[in-house]
Amino acid sequence: MLRRRVRDWGAGLSKACAPTPGLFLKGGGTMKRATLLLVYLLLGSCLNMGLIGFYRPVSAENFVFYDDFNDKGLDTTKWIEDVVGSGNSYRGENGEAEFVIFGHGGWEKGHSALVSRWIELGSWKSITISGRWKFTDPHTAEMVMGIDGPAKGQHLWVHYVSWNGLKITYKYGNTSKSEPREIPKHYVPFKLVVYPGRFEFWESGKLVTTVQTDCMGKAERIRLTIGGWDASPLVSHVYFDDIGVSYEPVTTSNPGETTTTTTDSSNETTAISSSPTSPATVSETGSASSGKGICGPGITLLISIITATFWRRRK
Repeated sequence: MLRRRVRDWGAGLSKACAPTPGLFLKGGGTMKRATLLLVYLLLGSCLNMGLIGFYRPVSAENFVFYDDFNDKGLDTTKWIEDVVGSGNSYRGENGEAEFVIFGHGGWEKGHSALVSRWIELGSWKSITISGRWKFTDPHTAEMVMGIDGPAKGQHLWVHYVSWNGLKITYKYGNTSKSEPREIPKHYVPFKLVVYPGRFEFWESGKLVTTVQTDCMGKAERIRLTIGGWDASPLVSHVYFDDIGVSYEPVTTSNPGETTTTTTDSSNETTAISSSPTSPATVSETGSASSGKGICGPGITLLISIITATFWRRRK
């Protein structure tokens, strides 16, 4: 029975594809059917539906660090708790990182923060630090987020400052830049993107600023800091969630090949070389799968045979 069906499908395909007098006659049905078949396959190719085995593009970024703070306690494989001064504390029980801040006259005397262990990158075209944050009761405190490299001057932090007027301050290398800006009291997404020669800060999907600087140099490993501090004896709270780090590696001159130069961290137990990709990150940057099309040439041939058989039986 199966052999007979295959034989019928083959005969139908041959007949559908063979030239007939009706092909060149006005109103010829075979001409219309052949044209529809070609248009269907062409549209399938252009729309990248996978009917002819096309590959779908995926993000070129490598995700090397992520924490949604859903663990019962601090993940010490990723973070080091850095709390100085009475009244300062960190809590992470509610699916977010909460920092309670109380001032003692400066960062050195009092702050509440988490510092990541070394995150290995290799050579990069860009580094992206992303997440969500809020500063619920800004009195005179600062909410901070930033990265540091191993070399002197490799420093880039973003501060929300609540004293002397609400503003945002960027500290990079030995330089700083401030702009008036409302402090987010409810969660908003942020993104700090570092390129050779400049960095961009994004918030709520909008570009806030671009600064020309090469403060991170060619750092192949970084440490991330989140938290806050205060100089006055007032209590403030800052929150972070869904913190991630990704980078776009340097590509080779050969198309389709990608190489990264990674630092050997086999002797450093505090280095982070990889981390699970967050579901939110996958939805924003593309599938985490191999990116292959849904169907290959075999499926295309099968669909063509079935279509030809259907047309043959309608005649």
